[in-house]
Amino acid sequence: MWYNIGVRVLPRCRSLKAPVGIDVEHRPARVDFGNPLTPHLLAAGTTGSGKTNTARLFVYDLATGNSPRDLNLILMDTRKRGTAWRAFASLPHLAHPVITSDEEALRALSWAVAELDRRSIDGRTTPRVFLAIDEAQALLEEDHFVKPIGDLAAVGREFGIHLLLATQNPTAKMLGDTSIKRNMTTRLVGKVDSAQAAQVAAGVKGTGAELLTGPGDQLLVGAGGIVRRITTALVTEADMGGLPRSETVPYLDLDEYDDIDHVMEQARPKAPMLPHQVANALVFQGGINKLAAALRVGNDRATRIKAFADEVREVLDNLGYTIIPHPGNHPVTSVTEEEPIHVG
Repeated sequence: MWYNIGVRVLPRCRSLKAPVGIDVEHRPARVDFGNPLTPHLLAAGTTGSGKTNTARLFVYDLATGNSPRDLNLILMDTRKRGTAWRAFASLPHLAHPVITSDEEALRALSWAVAELDRRSIDGRTTPRVFLAIDEAQALLEEDHFVKPIGDLAAVGREFGIHLLLATQNPTAKMLGDTSIKRNMTTRLVGKVDSAQAAQVAAGVKGTGAELLTGPGDQLLVGAGGIVRRITTALVTEADMGGLPRSETVPYLDLDEYDDIDHVMEQARPKAPMLPHQVANALVFQGGINKLAAALRVGNDRATRIKAFADEVREVLDNLGYTIIPHPGNHPVTSVTEEEPIHVG
């Protein structure tokens, strides 16, 4: 159980490698957010399984391992009005005070999506920005939150923006968005109610998460579905009390997102997609910048095209089809008038 492992006994260094606990062979377990295969993290489990402690653990690790100049945090908890993050309210790493309302959460997520676009233009990837959302199911149950979270999950890592989501028993519907499901490949799963809930939470079958014993007994699921059983470390009030403090916390400029109707409109696809664009995105190998150049569109539109193509690919996969690009094919350009694909 986690009361046997304190955060201070784990080996740590100044980096994006977050120590989370000890595995069954007494080896340290880490999550490396500098690894391209580990862009984001989902922590899931029933009440009492330790998911909120897990979320706090990652914030603690990131704050102690990085300077405020190199890493910023945006903390959200709309369901419990910031209770999960109270001990972090004065961290110098905060880019904005702890967010406790749905309206402000939507504005902050929309700011982060806009920041993706700004970084795609000027090439910035720093400072790293981590958006940590406790009780994320409260947001993911609302359609207008799914789009910005999906956009950040799809391309955030490429521009230094990461998601930490903590949720109770995630449902298949909640994680149904392709961008979220495909890019939340790293997960920490505590005890859940059933084998079906375990499969949804872990993203792979047969993990046995429904048989875990209690707080701190968790499964670390890595890229490729590799599963390790670990005991996560417990973050105590004394640990959090030793964190650096700042007398003032900055505010993000969210003024342009004050009109919630405008923000929700911004979260919807803005332009139709052409069939040749979606076809290219299905087989394209490379990042958003290269896809945008190949299709001769902006990065924001390329992101939407790729997200839609990923949804098409998943449907085809479920139907038993495999997409194999023709050898030597180059990006296709429209040579005849095409009927646009409207999404949204």
